[in-house]
Amino acid sequence: MENVTLEVGLDIVEIERIKKACEKHKSFKERIYSHEELRQLGNRKDIYASLAARFAAKEAFIKALGGRYEGWCWKDVEILYGINGRPEVRLKNKALEVVLQRGVREIKLSLSHTHKYAVAIVILIR
Repeated sequence: MENVTLEVGLDIVEIERIKKACEKHKSFKERIYSHEELRQLGNRKDIYASLAARFAAKEAFIKALGGRYEGWCWKDVEILYGINGRPEVRLKNKALEVVLQRGVREIKLSLSHTHKYAVAIVILIR
């Protein structure tokens, strides 16, 4: 039987906090979210809930790696819709290097939100 290690990260974000950050700092979205993430979200009615859920997912990813920021930029961890329409984590550059070095074989992601909070859980499978 094969040994499997699961590493879990969970984060919750107040949607209003993300909305205020976007309104106060015009560069916030461009620093945190990739062009593809913003393109996929488009002009959704619930844009701030979606942005907050993706921010929570990026934080949950860091927590699943032990809470250590490994020097990548936020855009290296993308939360995108997959072929099946579900959100998934896509990594590039330094974030991808770190995950490969640690032997992560699969990344699971779940997002949810209410009118006030967004939550994400990330499970790394090694």
